Amino acid sequence: MRKKVRRKVKSLLILFYMKHSLRYFLTATDGVPGVPEFIGAATVDEVQMGYCDSNIKTAKPRQDWMRRLTEGDPKHLEWYSQQCFEDQHVFRADIDNLKQRINLTQGNMFYNCPCILQRMNGCEWDDETGEIKVYYQYGFNGEDFLALDLNTLTWIAPKSQAVAIKLLLDKKIAHLQFNQNFYNNECPYWLKDYVHHGRKYFLSAESPSVSLLQKTPSSVVTCHATGFYPDRAEIFWRKDGEEIHEDGAALEKTCGINHRWSTHNVWVQEWIGGKDVGGKCHRCADSLSLHHIPRVMWQSLENGTCNEHHSTSN
Repeated sequence: MRKKVRRKVKSLLILFYMKHSLRYFLTATDGVPGVPEFIGAATVDEVQMGYCDSNIKTAKPRQDWMRRLTEGDPKHLEWYSQQCFEDQHVFRADIDNLKQRINLTQGNMFYNCPCILQRMNGCEWDDETGEIKVYYQYGFNGEDFLALDLNTLTWIAPKSQAVAIKLLLDKKIAHLQFNQNFYNNECPYWLKDYVHHGRKYFLSAESPSVSLLQKTPSSVVTCHATGFYPDRAEIFWRKDGEEIHEDGAALEKTCGINHRWSTHNVWVQEWIGGKDVGGKCHRCADSLSLHHIPRVMWQSLENGTCNEHHSTSN
């Protein structure tokens, strides 16, 4: 059973930096019972913010901040609904074409088998460096099928069945240029806007909670952080300003709350002593960025009492 560390700690600090993502997941099925023939979902930082399928035939916001955004800009939601309508017909035709092409090489038995065609495309934005990454790829029946290199504007075919399709798609120059512009420019612009609106919503919740845990006076110290958004934080330790990456991982989300931990080997003399006995300042840091204005939270344990302090620094 872990107990909270009962000794002085100089401070416990959390700083936030991160990469953000906007991803679109499209799935079309044929011969798969119990699911819509077409499903589309959009995520921001791995949180679903929009959904559509061939049954409801329109796009639906999944987060309150997205509902508020589309209420103020109805055309934004109309665009997603139109894309949902168009994509399901395109995917339907794509599945039929794929089945016909593959049927020529694998026989009539394949033509009547269930088929699943998927597409994942989107962009990532590093809010510290400004770097943008984009991707656009297809999967067929659970395997990589085609990928578009948006720098060279050429398709990559990891499967032999996809080579003929790749050669046809490489000739569609206007479509290639449209995707290059959209995912290198429009997608990052929308992502930054979504992060701006979503951040206000998620940060309205309570501040993250941080605890220092230790089994015995001689065992490693664990920094346990909960209740932060988004869930891709990386926790690491700092010793007198120097980053120390040791053991750590994310824990399964419980009741909608994110958890992450990191352990740190530290001498007792360093942990409790002043500089005259080799004392060092040990901090636990979280690598998520909030508009480059670090949110600082630290916890000190003095006289056997845990005292939490929250502040914001520039």
